[in-house]
Amino acid sequence: MSALLPQLLVATALAIEPGGSVTVAGAVESTYDGARIDAAQMFDPAAGGLRVVERNDGRVTMVPAGVGPMCAALGLSSPCLVPRLTEQAHARLLSVDAFRATLRGGYDVSIAAPPAPPSSAPVVFRVLSLLAITGALAALMFALLSRRAATPLGKVQAAARSARRSVSGDPTLATVREEIDRLVEHAVEVDRIRKGCETALARVRSVSDRLAVERDEEARLALDLSRARARLTEIAAALRLVPLRVREAVRFGRSPIDAIVSELTLRDRALSELESTGPSA
Repeated sequence: MSALLPQLLVATALAIEPGGSVTVAGAVESTYDGARIDAAQMFDPAAGGLRVVERNDGRVTMVPAGVGPMCAALGLSSPCLVPRLTEQAHARLLSVDAFRATLRGGYDVSIAAPPAPPSSAPVVFRVLSLLAITGALAALMFALLSRRAATPLGKVQAAARSARRSVSGDPTLATVREEIDRLVEHAVEVDRIRKGCETALARVRSVSDRLAVERDEEARLALDLSRARARLTEIAAALRLVPLRVREAVRFGRSPIDAIVSELTLRDRALSELESTGPSA
């Protein structure tokens, strides 16, 4: 609302909603001494149950701060706007009415509603975006892990984890655990050979008009690749049998070491076969 003198120079109740504010701007001048009195000088916030939150060039913004003693004394609801007319008049040795008669100008009063609560949409959008990104990363990680687990070496490593769990916690099976570790190390070396064969084979096959010697090389590489894949398959199979042999030994009351080690001797056989054939240069 906007009001001018003389209405504002009496205590006035203000209808401010919780969380709202009132801003008073403008000034009056006294013909008695030429003094200019802005809103910050004229009105008493504490007497009217108000608290100043901003003051700039005579403009003052206030918010409700409880019951104003002057509002209660005058029978007004709080908050209210209380002018300092008595103080201003007595400072000039004038009566309130005489001083009021010298005033020219006015004040503008604006009551602002409480700010709207912040929208939850941006927060929801950020949360949904974060969830989408997290989900996409999780899906990508799952796809990568699934793809890795599907490789020949991935199958060996999965079988080795199961084998290690089946013999963990038993000090008498330390030899078996060592055999499992050596078998996995051998599988890593075989997988390196497999990858080398695949790379070399792709390079040879990329040539459309291959010579006879290149076709022979292609055949040798294909054979080496097939052998490497077969070795990895055999190693994974041997490792998958370890938990079975442990269960059988426990069930029939005998030591599982002999049965397990007999499965793991595949490592030595596979190694000797691979070294005897060897990948083509």
